[in-house]
Amino acid sequence: MVWSIVREEDFDTVGGKDEDVDPVVDEMRSIRDVKIAILFRERKNGLLRVSMRSKGNINVASLAERFNGGGHFDAAGCYISNRSGSIKEFLRLAGNLIR
Repeated sequence: MVWSIVREEDFDTVGGKDEDVDPVVDEMRSIRDVKIAILFRERKNGLLRVSMRSKGNINVASLAERFNGGGHFDAAGCYISNRSGSIKEFLRLAGNLIR
């Protein structure tokens, strides 16, 4: 599994927009041996937008649905609270999908 966070300050620093990072999670998934790629994007409202991609028979939509999100079997998303505990729990649940 590979994951990363794009903070609001990152967008401000480079003058970027949210849609500029849309392809990043697909690039992360392309790394050899990566089964799940997760990109967290910070929002001003205290939430993180979560984009997930998977390879093989890993259903990331099932995880997104647990957080009122959705998508497709290998490409899904949701929102979670922007707290370290929420991120750790989300990553733990994502890791369980691989086992």
